[in-house]
Amino acid sequence: MKPPPKDVSLSPEQAESYISDLHQSTLDPSVATAIAKIIRSYMWLIWSLQETKLSLKRFRQMVF
Repeated sequence: MKPPPKDVSLSPEQAESYISDLHQSTLDPSVATAIAKIIRSYMWLIWSLQETKLSLKRFRQMVF
């Protein structure tokens, strides 16, 4: 398995566009649904990490 690229950036609009394209493609519907779930999970993970980072920054400001 190859290592992932170092920089992966995807806006929420791009993600939804890709998901829409997936469902219109000739891929098996179950495959398209699985890939869509992966993309949405990626977007949730990025959002969650950003929120955590912001929360930690706010916490540090409150404490120090």
